[in-house]
Amino acid sequence: MCMCMCMCMCMCMCMCMCMCMCMCMCMCMCMCMCMCMCMCMCMCMCMCMCMCMCMCMCIVHCACALCMCMCIVHVHVHCACACALCMCMCMCMWHVHAA
Repeated sequence: MCMCMCMCMCMCMCMCMCMCMCMCMCMCMCMCMCMCMCMCMCMCMCMCMCMCMCMCMCIVHCACALCMCMCIVHVHVHCACACALCMCMCMCMWHVHAA
């Protein structure tokens, strides 16, 4: 977890709302072979693939005051916050890969 603090001429608050959609596909294949003398051999293979997409919306509240711009970054989250004179920018990008 990273914390970045920068001092400037305004006050920024950033809230992120995220919605995640996950799609999973599973495929199973089984092959059985029976031979003489009552011997049976079975082989099964299963593969699952999952893809997750997250969309984030950032809500930024600005107010003219002595400033503190804070950005808290968790795992797999890239957050960038920039502060100027009563102008705030906040970008959040989520990348989720699930096996």
